[in-house]
Amino acid sequence: MGTSYSTDKNGWVKFQNKRIAKIKLRKWIADFASQLSDGTKKSKEEETEMLIKFYDEDGLPGVIRAYQLKMQIKESIDLENKILTNGNTHTIEEQEHH
Repeated sequence: MGTSYSTDKNGWVKFQNKRIAKIKLRKWIADFASQLSDGTKKSKEEETEMLIKFYDEDGLPGVIRAYQLKMQIKESIDLENKILTNGNTHTIEEQEHH
């Protein structure tokens, strides 16, 4: 698509909804990376690198798709962990015998 984070990072992301203020591309990606990370600096750096790769491949739509997919995975893992920590670890076979 011809996008390059290294040349565009100081550019602005503008939203169709004019009530949302424009934001620098590097800040926009950093905010997404923070939401995806586990809170460690290393995790945030890894998420930032991943989002930059998607930006280089497909621009803003690529970043949005990558973010949405990672959030779905994160939510799925969080739900699985919640189920396991609540003691609901029965398999389907075990439930059929009860």
